[in-house]
Amino acid sequence: MKVLRVFGFGFVSVCLLDLAALYIWGEWTNSHRIVPSPQNQSSFLRSYDPEEVIKTFRYPGEGFGAGRNSGASSLVSSVHHTAGFDPAFTIQSSLKLNLMTALNEDVLRRLALTNTHVVGKRVESDGGFRYEYQSGNSVGSISVHPPSPGIVRRNMPLPATLEDITVHIQLEETWTRPKS
Repeated sequence: MKVLRVFGFGFVSVCLLDLAALYIWGEWTNSHRIVPSPQNQSSFLRSYDPEEVIKTFRYPGEGFGAGRNSGASSLVSSVHHTAGFDPAFTIQSSLKLNLMTALNEDVLRRLALTNTHVVGKRVESDGGFRYEYQSGNSVGSISVHPPSPGIVRRNMPLPATLEDITVHIQLEETWTRPKS
């Protein structure tokens, strides 16, 4: 019986030590976690917005949606940022290829203006494009997918030369804490 009591006490002691260690580790991790902020984003991520390009392709007099999202998650040594743009608008069907060309040129121009280095380029299987980049302690990517049919409820159909589209643009970036 004495052996069981000692074993029971030892088991409980080990469990309590494990719980204490987990608590201490959790507190240390939380106190050293990086807070997502503009200081741990590249200037490209902070400033990118496709609106100037998109508005030149919108058909006048038709409605549109700007669809934007952003988020971040953090660890002790890095922060992962995301941003997305899903503009929905009416365009002349013949201008969709020109839209993709203009978005590509705009992305390259903005990468250059923010001193962001392109480290990779890929044409996606859907016809879109993706750039991978590096800027300071940040590495990231921007993907632009070709227009897909937009869903708009209308009382009357559009003329055959116009269509409602959505363009999906996604940015992902990881900022890593500099080594001391």
